[in-house]
Amino acid sequence: MLKPLKLSRTFLTNPKNDSNALVVEGWDWDFGDEARLLLHRDRPHYPRPLHPLFHTLFRPATNPAWLKPITHTARPAFSLGLPWEIFRLSVSVSPLSPAPRVVDLYTKQGVIGQYQRLLALSPNHGVGYARLVGGPQVAAS
Repeated sequence: MLKPLKLSRTFLTNPKNDSNALVVEGWDWDFGDEARLLLHRDRPHYPRPLHPLFHTLFRPATNPAWLKPITHTARPAFSLGLPWEIFRLSVSVSPLSPAPRVVDLYTKQGVIGQYQRLLALSPNHGVGYARLVGGPQVAAS
């Protein structure tokens, strides 16, 4: 995944020079597998259209199956996929239109120690959002 997305400053192990890395307490925990580290220099690669991203990482024929929910919750707006949480939103097409349009957002979030990440994708619109943060405030929230 790192090569196709050209993430040359993202490492699976500790880099030799971590002077521009976001290093917080506990970053060297042993989880039994290699943990990923994203350096600030790779950040400009993230805000790009998702359609090229999906086509870079996945065969287009598999994308619809990969994004389908595996189960639904008691609320119609929430479903679960693998590995996504899917939020179904009703969005007004325009201020004058009474008919809403349904938009699916695929999200994934998590916290490990003092690192937190949030990813939200809207494949139908080819847009997404990624937030990667670290520090004591993350552990407190």
